[in-house]
Amino acid sequence: MVLNIHESHGRKGTKLVVPFAIFLFLIICLIIISGLTGRSPEVISITPKTGIPGTELLVKGRYFGKERNGGRVSVSGFSPSTDAYVEWNDTRIRLLIPEDFSSGLLKVITRNGESSEIIPFVNKMEIPLPIIGPINPGEVYISNFIPRRGSVGNIVTISGINFGGEQGESNVYFGWVSGDRNYNESEAIFSNSISASNIDYDYIMWTDNKIAVQVPDGALSGNIFVHTKTGISNAGFFEVQEPVGQKRIHDKRVYQVSYWVEVRAGDAEAGNGLDIWVPGIIESPLQRDVTLISSESGEPNEETNGIMRFSFTNLLPGETRQIKLRYLFKRYAATTKINSREVREYYDVNNTMYKVFTRSSPLVPSSDVKIITLARNIVGKDKNPYIKAQDIYNHVINLLSPIEEGDIPPSDVLAVCDSRKPEGDAFIYSILCTALMRSVGIPARPVAGYLVCSQQESVEHYWVEFYLEDFGWVPVDPLLGDGKTYKGFQRSGSYRNYYFGNLDNSHITVTRGVIPVKQRNPEGRIVNSRRYASLQTIFEESTGNLVSYSAEWSGLEIIGFY
Repeated sequence: MVLNIHESHGRKGTKLVVPFAIFLFLIICLIIISGLTGRSPEVISITPKTGIPGTELLVKGRYFGKERNGGRVSVSGFSPSTDAYVEWNDTRIRLLIPEDFSSGLLKVITRNGESSEIIPFVNKMEIPLPIIGPINPGEVYISNFIPRRGSVGNIVTISGINFGGEQGESNVYFGWVSGDRNYNESEAIFSNSISASNIDYDYIMWTDNKIAVQVPDGALSGNIFVHTKTGISNAGFFEVQEPVGQKRIHDKRVYQVSYWVEVRAGDAEAGNGLDIWVPGIIESPLQRDVTLISSESGEPNEETNGIMRFSFTNLLPGETRQIKLRYLFKRYAATTKINSREVREYYDVNNTMYKVFTRSSPLVPSSDVKIITLARNIVGKDKNPYIKAQDIYNHVINLLSPIEEGDIPPSDVLAVCDSRKPEGDAFIYSILCTALMRSVGIPARPVAGYLVCSQQESVEHYWVEFYLEDFGWVPVDPLLGDGKTYKGFQRSGSYRNYYFGNLDNSHITVTRGVIPVKQRNPEGRIVNSRRYASLQTIFEESTGNLVSYSAEWSGLEIIGFY
């Protein structure tokens, strides 16, 4: 009898459990479905990437919604009218490209948000047709360039006339997509272009009728043209291929900043001189339209890779002179998506860029036995540069701890390797990371600048870039990746993953790598210790009868941003 009672209760329990399980299963399914339907759209690809108005554009992705229901495609902030859309479902959008679709960054926007993927679109009608021969004598003219497509770092040979006997201040420009629609028409050709870089050693050869140049970091498909002091050449279309992955530049922020250097002469007699080498805000793929608004000390005597020389002569005892600069510029964030399986294992070791950025130096002692041993232990037998760089980044984060506020940071990166409790600031993190990468054959460089923490505050900061063939420079910020926080600074939630390959628009770049500055006088007395968030070989050089002086370098003042 007892057994039957137990069996009866078991049957009743089973009858109650089964409906409850089904009910619970349905609730879970409902939650999942509602979660999926409420997700922001994701763009996977667009076809074609370079289109002509009146033809179809296909956008593939997911979470677009079964119907358009107010959704739209946006390029540089512009969306076509309703009648342009041919098809709209959860994974596909087809539309006719309107006449006023500019080149720029494409997004899909629905009631649930907007796509975060940065997809560039080029309006082919904005690419000028080639001109057959120069219109006027002496004009810069491109007759041909080969190849017509290639990746970042590939060499393009440009033939033509009137390029000038040497490069000087001339440049070759490639396509670049900003996502802006508010530039002036007269500036449009430069706003949608990026020049090859002397800092990156992109220029291989320059003569009056031939130029050999590497496709610069940050370039996208678009116009290629030559700009000299005599004018702008005709342009042709160059397709930038991306076999390794994508780097997208987005989220513009406009800054106005200022900084100053104040010099006070001590003991001085007639016949003295003082040169101050002041870094500017440099142009780069992430810093655009840099304008020096004012210079209270007048124009610099010369400029080399963004470093300006200001000269003072015949200073009187106790006399004060000041250099004050104010800049306006656009700063962008960078997002990279890299397929590590497509990364080339070997570099072109004969390339000047490779030689410079794998070289050991007093600042970056990559040939020291401590650095070599540590790096080899980290990477083991791995040959893939991307994987090796990622392993080094993670090891530096695991090895070091951010110093406490107010503590004096170590100045010797080698001593940090021997420390029982290794600590460091942004400078130590970046130099150690750079040295370890260089020691295993990865081109890398420290980047100096500032981190904007709030509307009016910034801190001196350093991070790293390493280079991949067919891709370009990859940004890395090991200190922020280690969880370092600053008052007022908004960092990414997944900071460790984010700051390997991505960078926000709160970083302001002053120098990329160490900028060599030539001493003017063999008998000059130089100061090469860091005076500012800049990496350069000389900051100050005094000559003649200037016995003593003091120089105060300010930090970066954020006047405003929007």
